Amino acid sequence: MKNLYQVLGVLRRATPQEVKAAYRANAREAHPDRGGQADRFAEIQAAYDTLGDERQRAEWEARFAAWTAERSATPCGQCFTPLRTRKGGRNTCPVCGFSVVTPPPSRLDRLRDDLIDKSADFLIHVGDRVGQEIAVTARPSASALEWGRVRRRGGEASGACVCCAKPRGAARRGGSVASCG
Repeated sequence: MKNLYQVLGVLRRATPQEVKAAYRANAREAHPDRGGQADRFAEIQAAYDTLGDERQRAEWEARFAAWTAERSATPCGQCFTPLRTRKGGRNTCPVCGFSVVTPPPSRLDRLRDDLIDKSADFLIHVGDRVGQEIAVTARPSASALEWGRVRRRGGEASGACVCCAKPRGAARRGGSVASCG
C-alpha cells in the first residue's frame, strides 16, 4: 500500500492548502506534456484526490494504520512512514526524525505469543514421534527386499541389500535376506 503523504512529499499534519500546493508542484514536474511520466502523474493525482478530501483522508489513514498493524509495524506520527518497532521501545523515524514510542505488550499479547510458541514446540515433538513410529512400522519385509533386488537386477538374485547396500553375503542370516535396521 502506498504512503500517499510520501507521494506528495508532505507531512501528516499538512493543511489542505499545503496538500494542494504540493500537488500542484509535483503535478507540474510529472505531467506528461512537460516530459514527465504518465504513471507518476496518475499516482500524484490519486494521492491528491484522497488527501484533498478530509473524509477520504481519514478513511485512508485508518486503512493504512490497519495495513501496517498487520505487518507488525507502526505508522510514524509525523510522516506516516511504516516503522518496524520494538514493543515497549523508543524508535526514530528514518524519514523525518520523529520519535515513535510504542506501548509495551499487554499481558494478553504475551500469553498469546507464549501459547503459539508452546503449541509449535508440541507439534514438532509429536511430528518427530509419529515420524519415528511410521519408519519402524513401514520397514519392508525380507521377502519384499529380495523381490526388489531381483527386479532391479533384471531377474538376477545377486547384488547388495536394498536396505543397507551391504554385499549379499553380509546381509544373509540363515539362508534368507534379513532386514538391516
